[in-house]
Amino acid sequence: LSQRRSRLPQEVFDQVMAEALEPLADPQQHPEAFYEGLRLCGVDGTRFSVANTPSVKRSMRKAKSRRGRAAFAQVGAAVMVELGLHNPIAAALGGEGASEMALARRLWSSLPERSLLIADRYYGVGEVLVGLPAEGEREFLVRVRANLKPRYLESYADGSGLVEIRSGQGKRLVREIVGQVRREGGRATTVRVWTSLLDWRRHPAAELLALYARRWEQESFYRELKVDTRSLPQ
Repeated sequence: LSQRRSRLPQEVFDQVMAEALEPLADPQQHPEAFYEGLRLCGVDGTRFSVANTPSVKRSMRKAKSRRGRAAFAQVGAAVMVELGLHNPIAAALGGEGASEMALARRLWSSLPERSLLIADRYYGVGEVLVGLPAEGEREFLVRVRANLKPRYLESYADGSGLVEIRSGQGKRLVREIVGQVRREGGRATTVRVWTSLLDWRRHPAAELLALYARRWEQESFYRELKVDTRSLPQ
C-alpha cells in the first residue's frame, strides 16, 4: 500500500484536500473565530521534510544552507487556516522549485465569503492585494513593507488614512494603519497594515491593530501540525 501510495500523482492529493478541507467555525459556538460577522482566516507558507526513500532521492534535491545540504528533502506548502479553530480550509503542496507565492495563488479562490484574511508582509504587495477577490464580503488586513508608496487621499480621526494602491492596470482603495502590535508574551512591534475595511468609525484603527496580532495563530497551527500531532501516541 505504501508503494502504491508513493506512485500516486500529486493531483490525487490535491483533489482529496479540496474535498476534505472546509470551514468549521460556527458564529454561535465559536465567536472568537469571527470579527463583526467575518470569519478570521490566515495564510502562510511552510516546508515539510520528507523521508529519504529511493524515489525521493531520485526526484528531489536536498536544500542547501550555510551548514551544507539539509538532512532531508523538503516539500513547500501554503495553507489557509481558520484562525479561531486553527482548522485548515485549503492547502497547496509544491513540487521542486515552487515558490510560496505561487502556491498561495492557488488558495485565493478558497477564501470563504464573509471572511477577513490576515497575513504578513510577504503578501502585502499591490499585485496580491489588488487581485484578491472582493465579492461576497471577502476582506483583508495585511501587513505591508515600509518602502511601499501608495497615493494618499484622506486622513481620518483615528489615525488611519485612505490610500490608493496599484498593480499594472488595476487599482484599489485601502486604509493604511500604522501602530504597535503586541504578541501575547512578547514585545511590541511597529507595523504598517493595509485593509479593505474602509469605514474607520465601524472598524477603528486600534481595534484592527489588536486584531492583526491574531495572525500569529497561523504559526500555532503549524506547531500543532508538525510537533504536537507527531507527538501523539500511535
